[in-house]
Amino acid sequence: MSSLAVIAGTGARRIFQDLEPSGEAESPYGRVQIYTSDDLDPHVPIVLRHGFEHRTPPHLVNYRAIVAGLWGMGVERILALGAVGSLRSSLRPGDMVIPDQVLDLTRQRVQTFVEELGASGQHIDVTDPFCPELRKVALTSAAQLEIALHPRAVYVCVEGPRYETAAEIRMFKMLGGDLVGMTCAPEVFLAREKGMCYMHISLVTNMAAGIQPTRIIHRDLERVVADVAVNARRLLRRVIENESSTGRNCSCGQAAEH
Repeated sequence: MSSLAVIAGTGARRIFQDLEPSGEAESPYGRVQIYTSDDLDPHVPIVLRHGFEHRTPPHLVNYRAIVAGLWGMGVERILALGAVGSLRSSLRPGDMVIPDQVLDLTRQRVQTFVEELGASGQHIDVTDPFCPELRKVALTSAAQLEIALHPRAVYVCVEGPRYETAAEIRMFKMLGGDLVGMTCAPEVFLAREKGMCYMHISLVTNMAAGIQPTRIIHRDLERVVADVAVNARRLLRRVIENESSTGRNCSCGQAAEH
């Protein structure tokens, strides 16, 4: 297996059309089904956050099992995919974005692996929550393929599973948010606790509540993911190719030590 893994969300089966189960990852928090795909790289493990049939809602995803399971397999770097709504007119449905910051507004999720008094590694620096090196590889890869990729954004992570009110979206914009989604946190922070690199490719599926004139319907979002699936696949393949030749020179792995 590769030292890099993919975590995919809404529309994963539209992006990877030949997913094959290849075993399970064990963790103290539960087992995680691992898939592979010839659409990507048969050696790269893929986890479907919501399950193969998309039955697990975002607030019930076992984020600790996913991250700890991949870490136990020797994975050092995570490429995450997820559908998001846009708060900005410059980020339109069908666009791909790699956020550089996150606002965690979830309320009931277990946020950490730290469960004991006096445990080491309690305070992890997340000034830059997304791996800068992986983000650079993604931007280089997109340029090589002539794929438009927005280079930065603030991802607002909400609890779900409901969509947001128009008033909440106005508040998120005032806080500096650009995208709104339901799965980036605590995933990104758990990865940092394990010393893993983490990058998120956000697939814009809709304008957020109160911005788009119609109601938000999940099946419509999946159609947008299907439209962008080819470029998402191409980008992931190139990132994996380029990442394998760059080595790991970031400080993500040392976060717990400091």
